[in-house]
Amino acid sequence: MKKKLAVLFLMSVFFSTAHAQHPKQAVESLHSFETTSVRLEKAIQEAGLSLFSKIDHRENAQNAGMKMDSCTVFIFGNPKAGTLLMQENPAIAAELPLKITVYKSGIVWLLYDQPTDWAISYGIIKQKALLEKIEQGLEGIVTRTAN
Repeated sequence: MKKKLAVLFLMSVFFSTAHAQHPKQAVESLHSFETTSVRLEKAIQEAGLSLFSKIDHRENAQNAGMKMDSCTVFIFGNPKAGTLLMQENPAIAAELPLKITVYKSGIVWLLYDQPTDWAISYGIIKQKALLEKIEQGLEGIVTRTAN
């Protein structure tokens, strides 16, 4: 009975922290929305990552008869790196592939997660160095794009 209670407790701790929200990193772009988007796509490709999709929220709003400022989510990654993370904890798939949002709110911003935050949330131990490398790569992509 004590073992069952301990397992239930550990599961509740895992699930309560695994889905905790972490603050996003926001970086101001020195460029227009269009230029920032082109620069981001180029930086993703130059980093050797696969661009899986782009979601244009402004276009979707227009299709729904609504208006909003420009906002596009770039979805990209490296399947080998993602697989290594998911082999350690499949729940991290909720964060993958990687995403960077470019949006205009008077100023053009790039918004992204810090993958090292996921180490605690998902109990990533073996691949913690990989998360650090991914985070450095994201920071480089955003810096090249914004400046």
